[in-house]
Amino acid sequence: MTFQNLSDVTAAMKEWENIRNNPSGVVNYLSLGNHITFIKNKKAEAVHVYPGVSKESNELYFFLIDKEQDIQQSDADLFNAITICKADLKNLSALNTQENTPGNSADEISEAEARVRTQDWDRNYADWAQKQITLTTDGIFKAFYMPANYMAEGSEYESFLALKPNSQSPTLYDADIVTTFTDSGKTTYYDTAMPVPPLTPWPLNSFYLLQLV
Repeated sequence: MTFQNLSDVTAAMKEWENIRNNPSGVVNYLSLGNHITFIKNKKAEAVHVYPGVSKESNELYFFLIDKEQDIQQSDADLFNAITICKADLKNLSALNTQENTPGNSADEISEAEARVRTQDWDRNYADWAQKQITLTTDGIFKAFYMPANYMAEGSEYESFLALKPNSQSPTLYDADIVTTFTDSGKTTYYDTAMPVPPLTPWPLNSFYLLQLV
C-alpha cells in the first residue's frame, strides 16, 4: 500500500481499531510481521509507535512519530513527521553479529534477554493475543511508547515485537518491543518500550494520532 496523506495513515489505524476485539483478525495481521527497520531522522525523547493494517493488501504497518511531533498541527506537517514502516518477518538471530557489552544506558538489555523476549513473541503471540483480548480489559495495544534518548540522528535501527514476562497479568506477558542497533559487526539491544493501553503514566491526549481514529 502507498500512503499519500494523513488520511491514509489514520484509515489504516482505524482498521486496526476495528479488529482489536477480534482474535482471529488480530492474529492474522500479527502473523504477517514481527519486525521493522527505520532511520531516526532527528533526536527525540521518545517515539510513539502506532499499528495499522491494510485490508486490501493484507499488510501490517507501524507508524512512528516523535513524541514532540505527535501534536495537533496541519495534516501535511503531521504526515511528514510520520515514518511509515511495513512489518515483515525476521528472526533476531538473523542479525548474526557480535553483542556489544551493555553500557550505562538504562535502556539497554543483554542479547540473551532480547532473544528470550523475541522468541517468546515468535512462539506465543497467537495464544497471547487470544488471551489478551478475552481475559483483559486493556485488550491489544493501540500504540507503544518507545524511549528514544539512545537513538542517534541518521542511524538505522531494527525493532522486533516481543513479549515481556508479567506474573500479574492473566496472559503472563506484556506486549513489548526490542530495538537493535548494529555498528561494525556488533549489535546493541534496547528495551524500555511500553504498550498503550494502559495509558498510565501518559494521558490519552499525549497520543494525538489516537484522537484521529
